[in-house]
Amino acid sequence: MTLDPRLLSIPSARPTPGPMIPYQHQYQQESSRNRHDSPERGNMILPRRILVAVHPDIMHATNVARRRADDAYRGFLFLQNVFNQRFYRLCPNEPSVRASSHAKSIDLLFSWGPKSGFTADPPKIPTCAVKFYVEEDAYLKYAHRYRSCRQKYLNGVYLAWIKSDIYLRNFADNTPMSSLARARFNNWWSGYRDEMRAWEEQIDSLILPSWASIVRELREVIEEHLDLDKEWDRWV
Repeated sequence: MTLDPRLLSIPSARPTPGPMIPYQHQYQQESSRNRHDSPERGNMILPRRILVAVHPDIMHATNVARRRADDAYRGFLFLQNVFNQRFYRLCPNEPSVRASSHAKSIDLLFSWGPKSGFTADPPKIPTCAVKFYVEEDAYLKYAHRYRSCRQKYLNGVYLAWIKSDIYLRNFADNTPMSSLARARFNNWWSGYRDEMRAWEEQIDSLILPSWASIVRELREVIEEHLDLDKEWDRWV
């Protein structure tokens, strides 16, 4: 259905089955999820003094764990990207003209705000400049696929990373080496784990809202960013 931004009573939409064809968009919701583009690689380099002091088997286990971490991080970025599509996925992908109009309206809606170098808010968006289409069935299908993808990620590459971390810690604790080398290695690996937690802690926040919640959230943003006090009928 078409969502007229001037009419904020949003009934449940009738189901509209259709294929899920990805389309390009620019909007990324503002949140702490986007503040960690990548782990700080400079903090992950193993110092040579540790490299030459620990057993080669520990280095092999370390390399395996780091590959698992890279796989888990890439999976997290994919999951985050799919999660950030949620406002676009309120609209079915077909017809494409309608999906494109909805996507452009979402881009405009969430890009509203003070420009670089300014503190004052710009004029609000006229209602004639946007047109939203929301379908409950389209969002529920997207949500179902997303939840399945998230669970597969948690039980797959992310779990493999957690297990490899536990294995490496236990292996390092039980492999003969000097107390100084062990302390240095454990300290370095703890720093590496801290870098990983920067994105790991965000996984629990990547849970989609219900249909009612996301429609309510969209409605609140519309009320805040659109100029609902003026009439723009002559341009519609």
